[in-house]
Amino acid sequence: MAEQPDLAVSARELEPVRTAASALYEDLTARGPAAVPETQAAAGDFDQVQLKAGWALAELARGWQRQCAELQRDTARISGHLDGTVRTFADTESAISSSVLRIAEGPAGADGIEANQDVLRLFGLAGNGEGSGGGAGGGGH
Repeated sequence: MAEQPDLAVSARELEPVRTAASALYEDLTARGPAAVPETQAAAGDFDQVQLKAGWALAELARGWQRQCAELQRDTARISGHLDGTVRTFADTESAISSSVLRIAEGPAGADGIEANQDVLRLFGLAGNGEGSGGGAGGGGH
């Protein structure tokens, strides 16, 4: 018996995840650093009056910049990886669909060979009442 994958997803299921990662990256780029200039200005103001809160605010701003940069890098990596995965899955699904359609059409000029109806039903290419097929492609599914 063949091993079953731990996780099986289609390109259609991955697309929303890729879109969300891309949107998060764009939001982080546009809005992530928005508070940094004001925080740094406040830190400078506190430093001028010799309050230690200035140092704390400056550290907070540096930490926030670092975290935004890490999140941007990670979301870009996830989005890029899923871009490739979605494309690969879509290409693979298209190739499989084309192969199944060629099988459904049957081999040209080969008498006595039928398409495996179970396989065709799996891909939505045959009705449920058409039998289980046979011929050369009928045994190994």
